[in-house]
Amino acid sequence: MIQPIDPKMLQLLALPPPDQIGVVVRDLQKVIEAYTKLFQWGPFEVIEREYTESTSTYRGKPGNFRYRIGYTQLGPIQLEMIQPLRGKTIYDEFLATRGEGFHHFGIMIDCIEERIEAMKQLGIDVLQSGRRPGRKYAYMDTEPLAGIMIELRQKTD
Repeated sequence: MIQPIDPKMLQLLALPPPDQIGVVVRDLQKVIEAYTKLFQWGPFEVIEREYTESTSTYRGKPGNFRYRIGYTQLGPIQLEMIQPLRGKTIYDEFLATRGEGFHHFGIMIDCIEERIEAMKQLGIDVLQSGRRPGRKYAYMDTEPLAGIMIELRQKTD
């Protein structure tokens, strides 16, 4: 049962529209080539990210994972394609249970910690999180309520 929520917390739950669509794939290069040929999307920027126990969590415990990401802009929306490479992640879980496909909406916000706390008051937990210079992120377990996972993202100094 949802407990009464502080009105200030309710304001923090009012999220802006997504600015990113996340897709999980098994072979990033193959998918980029297909999207470029079929839809003429691109160019794609491809990078690898590595998160260690000191910079990430996975299901409430220290994380240690690596993945490859391809980005391109589709008008105001960024398309992010993610290929897991090493370690346990929510991306591997998704591939194992659903296969490749639409994984999350990304939403750029301020005050990520306050937003996470407001969601926790509703029983929405953090599935995976990380930080690196210039950015923090947290995947929230919104799928049971909203049918899709939400990634909160915050630019940092």
